[in-house]
Amino acid sequence: MLSEATGLPVTLDNDATAAAVGERWSGAGRGVADFAYFFFGTGVGGGLILSHQVYRGGSLNAGEFGHSSVLPDGPECYCGNRGCLERLVNPTAIVAEVHRRLVEEPRSESELARAFAQDPESVDHDAIGRAAAAGDPVAAAVIDETAEHVASVAVDIVNFIDVDLIVLGGHGIQHVEQRYVEVVAAALASRPLSRHVRVVDVEASWLGTDAAVVGSAALVLHATYSPQLSALLGTGVAPGGRR
Repeated sequence: MLSEATGLPVTLDNDATAAAVGERWSGAGRGVADFAYFFFGTGVGGGLILSHQVYRGGSLNAGEFGHSSVLPDGPECYCGNRGCLERLVNPTAIVAEVHRRLVEEPRSESELARAFAQDPESVDHDAIGRAAAAGDPVAAAVIDETAEHVASVAVDIVNFIDVDLIVLGGHGIQHVEQRYVEVVAAALASRPLSRHVRVVDVEASWLGTDAAVVGSAALVLHATYSPQLSALLGTGVAPGGRR
């Protein structure tokens, strides 16, 4: 519709993939041939850059890291699976878990306990992130546990795809990016099959909450200047005969 209205070509992608493209062009993934990008927003999305190209998969759904099942008996996800990463680490889940702990331990040493006693609604996702960054014990414990779930999926990705870098970004981990990086980095240093060959790097997004916006602007550059095997071959046909 936008193309028809303007007479101009229009590019379209989901926010997580666009954010990965942004990191590829001007962020932590610049110059890295193979990396996986975790996008934390209201849920958990992702993007894969393989051989400097966005990998979208046969149904254009590659990179749905949030729907990796990390707890087989965990809470039901809207996708129909149980214990999905997204279901465990989204902002609503984090707030609910912090509130649960503050109810069970009202005399906690946590600064959040005092705020929660006065106004539970004030202990929202942003407040929890800020408290965790400041070392609040309840907030930090919950954030570190969610980061462990992310780490498990990151280890699987490294084992499956053998990427060189994991990038963590999005507004969902604002204020606590470094806590996530530390937990995921520790897992990648000790758990993947190839850990004795090399250790995969982990970085917080250089672009922060602007990654998807920068990536959207970079989609034209990426489509124009990144090498496309099918275009170079001049056939437009992928291996296996699919267009």
